[in-house]
Amino acid sequence: MRILTSNELYKGMVLGADFTINGNTVLYKYQILNEENIDLIRSFCQRFNTNFNVWVLDLVELKPLLNRPSFSTYYINYLVNNLQGIFNISIKNPDKLNDCIVQLRSYLNKNRNSLYKILLLNNSHLYTFEHSMNVTLYSMLMGFELDLSDSEMSDLILGAVLHDIGKLKINNSILDKPTRLSPIEFKSIKQHPIYGRYITNELDGINNNVRDIITQHHEKCNGKGYPFNLTSSSINPLAKIVTVADIFDAVTSQRSYHKARPSIDGVRVLSEGSCKGELDTQVVNCFVRKSLVLPNNSMVVLNTGDLGLVIRNTDEVLLVWLLEKDKVVDLHKTKELKIKKAV
Repeated sequence: MRILTSNELYKGMVLGADFTINGNTVLYKYQILNEENIDLIRSFCQRFNTNFNVWVLDLVELKPLLNRPSFSTYYINYLVNNLQGIFNISIKNPDKLNDCIVQLRSYLNKNRNSLYKILLLNNSHLYTFEHSMNVTLYSMLMGFELDLSDSEMSDLILGAVLHDIGKLKINNSILDKPTRLSPIEFKSIKQHPIYGRYITNELDGINNNVRDIITQHHEKCNGKGYPFNLTSSSINPLAKIVTVADIFDAVTSQRSYHKARPSIDGVRVLSEGSCKGELDTQVVNCFVRKSLVLPNNSMVVLNTGDLGLVIRNTDEVLLVWLLEKDKVVDLHKTKELKIKKAV
């Protein structure tokens, strides 16, 4: 076990001993910490003007607990609630989203080793865990838009959640390095899709679609990706979706080595990748159409070459003012007009 101060706690850690105040138990051993009970611990620190020590379990101590049904169920509920919170946005089909969440919960209940790997990712490198959750969200939004089948959606969700699981094998000093990586360090980073494949070979219930997502999410359609320099015809279509989601979240998230950039910058990076032949154009266009990445006042170029200004973007309407024609069109109703790229 490790002993930490309240300032060192983060959600997902598991208490290794009861947390007591003046002989009264406030939180019990094996409690999985969330924001609410971490805030509770910190409130006691402020009230008593002291920084209480908190015992938490080391990673090696967590694995045996997954054999306890009550612990596993509790942790699965925590993980799925975390996902549900991230997915708390307006989407095209809420019922289908809930079906996907049920599928994920069912999978994790049946496949405890997968749960353990996700748990490790959460505790080993919190940014990667949160990034994986975001990538899952973006991938699901595209999956809805592309009308994937239920089985494809299930594979897409699981592959997106686990796409960076290979980073468990990468030292955090490399993952969090605030300066440019050396060639050797970058070579190490480029191995994580292969590591992820090895890790998931040990897990039950993971099919080749999921493994392809894990292995291929850094491949590019023009053959300039890694680790195998695959071209478009050799890349799994589900992996192409996760690639777009991965790039967008990497651009728009705060990380140790760069500040978060606006959503429109993420769209520009995707559009440039599509123009260079690196990314699947259909998938990029699908992502650009979603309200999540096209806020009002975004400038876009349509497939006709017209320059437009987004003036309203919801699940029901996508109103674009065509500047040269001085006309407003609803792209949800005008199917022959499509957004080619954001500018």
